[in-house]
Amino acid sequence: PFLPPPHQGLCKEVTAKLNAAPNLNARHAVMDATVLEMDENLLGPNLVKALSMESLGSKVKASWTPVEEDAFVAGLRQHNREFQSIQRDFLPEKSIAQIIDYYYNIWKIRYTDASVQWHLEHWTLKEARAAEEEAAAKQRTTKAAAAAAAAAAGTRQQQGGRCAQRQHTAQPHRGKAEERAAKREGVTGEGNGVM
Repeated sequence: PFLPPPHQGLCKEVTAKLNAAPNLNARHAVMDATVLEMDENLLGPNLVKALSMESLGSKVKASWTPVEEDAFVAGLRQHNREFQSIQRDFLPEKSIAQIIDYYYNIWKIRYTDASVQWHLEHWTLKEARAAEEEAAAKQRTTKAAAAAAAAAAGTRQQQGGRCAQRQHTAQPHRGKAEERAAKREGVTGEGNGVM
């Protein structure tokens, strides 16, 4: 086990608290208290740093003012995850590393109400775009099928027109042939009658 023997019960205790937490904010509070207790009593500052636990939620959040958090939200809405642009336009006093820490340790895990709301809006927008793309693809497929059917019908009509044209041009020849045959028959008939 990771924890020293006198503190091994902490895992069961924390798990029980997390399971009993009614919402995400309560779960974050349990984790913050646990990290603080581990930081102060169990691990010590060197081990916390070695485990890269100095950038966990409550510690990162404590270094940001509400005004800075609002500026981050505005920057994220305008520039998405372009952290350099967010820093340049909204948070020049914060380093890129601090902005990235805030994004991954607070924003991404939905630590604040604003982040929960943003993620819901982002998900809804993503679903709407997917539905629009699906409808557009379906419409393109329908149009392509209609165009293919129209082209096929046009080809059949052209072919039918050519056949009719052939029949039309063939009929005068047939008529002349019939006239010749009729003349022969008439001549033959007249000759038969005369003889």
